[in-house]
Amino acid sequence: MFGASTAYDSYLIQQIKVAFKAAAPQNVNTLAFGFCQKEQLRWVDSASKVKSHKSDDEEILEQIGRTYDAIGYMLDPHTATGVKAGDYLTPDEEPVVVMGTAHPAKFSEAIEKAVVGYNSEIPIKLQEAFKQEEIFNLLPKDYSKIKDFILKNAL
Repeated sequence: MFGASTAYDSYLIQQIKVAFKAAAPQNVNTLAFGFCQKEQLRWVDSASKVKSHKSDDEEILEQIGRTYDAIGYMLDPHTATGVKAGDYLTPDEEPVVVMGTAHPAKFSEAIEKAVVGYNSEIPIKLQEAFKQEEIFNLLPKDYSKIKDFILKNAL
């Protein structure tokens, strides 16, 4: 389930949840791999396997506030988009799992708009993480090399 636009052209959408390429959400390849029986990545038939829904800024803020009021849990804007998509696309009796994707404190302006009076102070550990150098690895488009890298570097 993706909180993204179903558009297939390659424009960017700028919202409070940060810009992303709506035509091909980054995690679609990961999902495709899960459906793939062969040892190579490929696109799935999105019409039958992937559902999507989009939320505008107002809907995202409403979802953050509604979730906080209902269960006292603070969603970040990315996760709120996924929760909103799950609510919209899934029958009431069907369970939905939405994975949190960011710490709400990274989006203090949005959080404070969604839940008036909420103190969205960034936790000390997260402040320290922001100060760290970003480390990443560029890998070739080669399944066996990616698999080897993951196995070698898994925690």
